[in-house]
Amino acid sequence: MRRAVTIVFAAALPVAVAAGCADFGPTCNDLAADLAFCDVRPVELRCDELSATERSELEAEMIARGCGAVWVTDAETQQTRVDPRMCTAFGWDCPEASGPDHDFAPEATVVFVGGIDGRAEFDWNPRVIAEVERRTGARVVHAPLPPWSPVPTRAAALADALAQIDGPVNLICYAVSGLDCRFLVSPGGLYATEPARQAETAARVRSITTVATAHRGTEVATVALRALEGDRGDELLDVLLGDQAGSGARLPSEPVVRETLRGLGNGYAELFNAEVVDADGVYYQSFAGVSFILGQPWFPSDETVRRFCGQATDPLVRYDLGVRDFMSEPLLVSAPFAGRTLGSGGLTVVSPSDGQVSVDSARWGAFRGCLPADHYDVVGQLEDRGPDPITGFDAAGFYTAVVGDLAARGL
Repeated sequence: MRRAVTIVFAAALPVAVAAGCADFGPTCNDLAADLAFCDVRPVELRCDELSATERSELEAEMIARGCGAVWVTDAETQQTRVDPRMCTAFGWDCPEASGPDHDFAPEATVVFVGGIDGRAEFDWNPRVIAEVERRTGARVVHAPLPPWSPVPTRAAALADALAQIDGPVNLICYAVSGLDCRFLVSPGGLYATEPARQAETAARVRSITTVATAHRGTEVATVALRALEGDRGDELLDVLLGDQAGSGARLPSEPVVRETLRGLGNGYAELFNAEVVDADGVYYQSFAGVSFILGQPWFPSDETVRRFCGQATDPLVRYDLGVRDFMSEPLLVSAPFAGRTLGSGGLTVVSPSDGQVSVDSARWGAFRGCLPADHYDVVGQLEDRGPDPITGFDAAGFYTAVVGDLAARGL
């Protein structure tokens, strides 16, 4: 792993920090390079505060356990935290995981609904789901949906998945699946011509929690659609679909992918929202992610984050302006387009984003706060095994709090 990771790291780490590596020898160089692959970066290199033995031990752990070496698990409590030696070596504050903790379960089954990509590394981290189940005692189900397919197709698949579950459900919907969840229960959605069935479905769904969902569209989809229709469209299609053989889902054709992207664009969102109205009796809440390219405050500014994240009503989490998430490298291509949505009257709104979806677009129902996390961090990806050593965000802890809050609301 190390040689390839070092190349990626050299392009991303500021020169001033990279220069400091030489003071502590090749071991610190190698450790810092490996961190780039794990989506955590050194704040400052303080390897001289560790003994040569400790540095060698950390290197051996990184070789043996990869990104898992960043975190250690207490054998008695089974709680995960960042290895204190890592905190010392790389200048991390290592704050406690953000958000309240709850140890009781809602009456309804909690269903974690998958996003647009069928690959496991872009869906809910199994660790997150397992931790929520263990820490709350809730009955938890994961519902992956057909990748890169239009909302009606995915909502129908979600209906089939819920048919296998007895009793009421709480839906926690990642990214595109937030639209699928809304479409499933809406009077103008999946059962628009079957009012009795719509009412029956909506009665089973106690709540819909959307996380990083493009309710008001995302310009990322519009740009991707243009690229798909260009000379290198076949290459982009291969990138979008990737190797999804393990998902067990049938991959869509290019026209279907085009239809899906068109439905996620800024221009279509207003039409979708006018038709897919909320169902009576269902509690809707939403969360947005905020991340920064190279972890730097170039955009968005603190004032912009304060303005948009401050719109949260009854916040479950409060965004700390003192921390900045370091955006995952795969999102650097889409990030320049992610902040733009269309507001009322067709005016463009530019707000902070998670690299794919803006805060303005992610708001739906009760907007309950911004997370210091990018579009993959919010579901415990990529390679996230515990609290972020810089922001303190821990996906497992956050969703434990969400489920506990649903229980407290009697859902």
